Amino acid sequence: MCEMNQTAQDYSAKLNIEGTRGTWIENRRKIDYVLWRIQKHLKGALTACDIGVGDGYLLTRLNAAGLRVTGIDISSYSVNYLRDDFRRKGLDIRLIEGDISNIKLEENQFDIVTCLDVLEHIPGHNLRLAIETLTQCIVNGGLLIGTLPFREDLSKKMVMCPKCRHKFHSIGHFHSFQTSEEITKLLEPEFTVLEMAELPSNLLRSNILTYGIMLLKSAKYVVCRKKRKRTICFVARLSKS
Repeated sequence: MCEMNQTAQDYSAKLNIEGTRGTWIENRRKIDYVLWRIQKHLKGALTACDIGVGDGYLLTRLNAAGLRVTGIDISSYSVNYLRDDFRRKGLDIRLIEGDISNIKLEENQFDIVTCLDVLEHIPGHNLRLAIETLTQCIVNGGLLIGTLPFREDLSKKMVMCPKCRHKFHSIGHFHSFQTSEEITKLLEPEFTVLEMAELPSNLLRSNILTYGIMLLKSAKYVVCRKKRKRTICFVARLSKS
């Protein structure tokens, strides 16, 4: 690819925080829904880490729940911006700049790690390295909570650099998972999947009334098989031998 003065991650972060992209704001509904689904798993947890911090919304929600929170992100822009923002707000949230597939973390320090819409952005063999890093930093019996694109056709979002002719996915996806078995296989043998569910696509719509009604009915909500599946959420428990 062509060399750039600014990394793609920093460019995307700046657009979301200062510009008009708005993806991270839209994702807050997804985060709220995931937190609602996994609230029972937060009981008894003391420490949490969010990988790929976005605008910091999930970090603040976990902090408000009484957890000691750490955020890790590959974008120096995101880390520096949020570090200043949290300092101004008096929030005790630790931030680390780093690539989860190439970072040394202290072992057995997190009860829960969240990894929402992150793993699909890690290329090739680095995905296995990321899983190994998560295995090291999560306590034995701790949880990994994540979301992944489901049944995405990667070819439909491929673009080409007009200068170097390099082809790449427009939002940086390297992986799509077609079945729940593929996700289970990705996490094994270190993790055992406790639950897995498809997220309703209307979470990304801006109709707040629709979202509120959906939450009220969530206990009985069944995703219609005819609807397009976009995201799957999983909760997996780590078992260290």
